[in-house]
Amino acid sequence: MTHEGGIKIPRARPDRIIPVAPVDRLIRRAGAQRVSSSASERLAEILEYIGTQMAKEALRFAQHAKRSTVTSADIDAAFLQGDARESPLKISNLTFCSSIP
Repeated sequence: MTHEGGIKIPRARPDRIIPVAPVDRLIRRAGAQRVSSSASERLAEILEYIGTQMAKEALRFAQHAKRSTVTSADIDAAFLQGDARESPLKISNLTFCSSIP
């Protein structure tokens, strides 16, 4: 797959946790007829960042409960916690995208 400028962008990278192809399908499922490689790649980066932050928060909940297993309840709590306060998990905070690695 090539970028708009003709630069080849790999669809799968060893450092990527979330593959780009499913992200491309996600964008298309949202209604896009055409999706650039850079858009899919960027959304994959953002989803990985948000997922990592949520996982860290869920781990914090599990550790607070003196458990080593992260449960779906921890994930739900991390999601709700992020939605309830100013945090990188808050959906309205996605304007900070330039700070995502």
